[in-house]
Amino acid sequence: MKTTILLIALVLASLLTQAQAAFAPLPFKGANLILIQTPDSANVALDKIGRALVARGYTIKAFDKQFHTLLTEPLQVRTGAFPTTMTVKAIGRPEGGLLLSGELIADMRVLSPTSENTRVQVQQVGKGPAGYFLMLQQLAEALGAELHYGKR
Repeated sequence: MKTTILLIALVLASLLTQAQAAFAPLPFKGANLILIQTPDSANVALDKIGRALVARGYTIKAFDKQFHTLLTEPLQVRTGAFPTTMTVKAIGRPEGGLLLSGELIADMRVLSPTSENTRVQVQQVGKGPAGYFLMLQQLAEALGAELHYGKR
């Protein structure tokens, strides 16, 4: 009996993992990954996204052709009371395409001088693309490839 319950639990966990890894054709609330479907090899696609990032003011921090990853230095995307920077990460997938994600770092010392920066994943917050997620989406669209959306 315990074996049967354990087996059912494992099957359900597997199904949930597969559902989380699925990508949708439209942005959805909570999406924090953009899959860029391109016929290019991972390194060619990373070169293209790297050029698009540089054109938008980003500096490339790391570009690993062996592991098909690209990471930017933080770029200030908001000034004022809560200065915010965004870092972009692109990862080439073995089955094709690129995964694009972003991380925001907000300076919260205005609220509390002893507080540290707050880090959050860039994600879709409503039904339509807006804010920082829209910035990522526009970057991905610049490649002229098919886009899909997912959640990590």
